[in-house]
Amino acid sequence: MRIGQKIALYRKRSKLSAEELAAKVGRGLTRSILANLETGRKQDLTVSQLLGVAVVLGVRPIDLIFDLSEPNERISLTDGAWSLSATTWLVAEWFSSRLPTSQLDAEIDGEPVELENRGENAALLEMFRRRWVLHDELEPLLALQVEDAYSDPGLGRMIARRQQIQSELWELERNLRAAGVNLIEPVGPRG
Repeated sequence: MRIGQKIALYRKRSKLSAEELAAKVGRGLTRSILANLETGRKQDLTVSQLLGVAVVLGVRPIDLIFDLSEPNERISLTDGAWSLSATTWLVAEWFSSRLPTSQLDAEIDGEPVELENRGENAALLEMFRRRWVLHDELEPLLALQVEDAYSDPGLGRMIARRQQIQSELWELERNLRAAGVNLIEPVGPRG
C-alpha cells in the first residue's frame, strides 16, 4: 500500500475531507496535493507534511510509510547508483531506531552488503525512554515522608526505591548533558 493510500484510509476513518486535512496540516499541503497522493499521481511528501498528516490523523508517521501486511517483502531503499533493498519489517524497525543500520539485511543488486552505523539518535532515544519510565515511577513516590517509614516497613522500601530512581535519573541526565542534550526540565537530585 502506497503512502497516499494509507493517508486516504486513515483520513476516511477520521471522517475528514481532503480539504479539512490539508487545512489542519498547513505546511503547503493542499487538497490537490492530497488528491494526487491518494490516487498515486504523486509519491512523496516533505517530512514536515508527513509529520503534520500523521499527527492530525492520530497515527505514527511509520504507520503511513510502511505496509507491514507483507513483512518479509523486500523494499527498495535507493534507486540511484546503488540499488539497495531490505526486508520491510527490518526497515520499519531501523526507521523506528530499534535496529542498528548494521543489522539491516541490506542487499545491493541482490548481493548482501554490510552497512555502517553512523547515527547517535538511537542511543539518545533509549535514554529518553528510560528517563520517561523512571520519571513516571518516581512521581507517586515523591510525596512519601521519611518519618512515616519508621512505622511502616513497606514505606521504607518505597523511599529506598525513590532514592534509587533519583540516583539513576541523575546519572542518566548527566550522560544526556554530556551528549549535548539540553534538558529543559531536569529530573533528579542536583549536585
